[in-house]
Amino acid sequence: LLKDSLGSMFGAFFCVLVIVYVCSLIIVHDLSTSFVQRSDPDPVLLENVVAIFGSVQNGMFTLFKSSFAGEGWDKYYQTIYQASGITAATFAVFVGFIQVCVLNVLTALFVTHAK
Repeated sequence: LLKDSLGSMFGAFFCVLVIVYVCSLIIVHDLSTSFVQRSDPDPVLLENVVAIFGSVQNGMFTLFKSSFAGEGWDKYYQTIYQASGITAATFAVFVGFIQVCVLNVLTALFVTHAK
């Protein structure tokens, strides 16, 4: 019983990790492209974006914090929105997807295997 639950938990954790990784790649790429295309980027905005999405690792950590109540996602959304509206929408879809779909599926998975 415990063995089945732990196996499911590690499988689900791996799936969430892959989703966070892919979304981080997309967001970091979009933000870097957005700043490269600007002729005169705002240095303060650039510094803020680099602080939260300066690398894929930072991006993954930011996505993790914003999805799992480590920090409010609106703060990150506002910064991203100043840089790119499309990337901000991607970020909002990611947070919504994680909150609604993934966490509900994980809860159902654990409840099913706990019986």
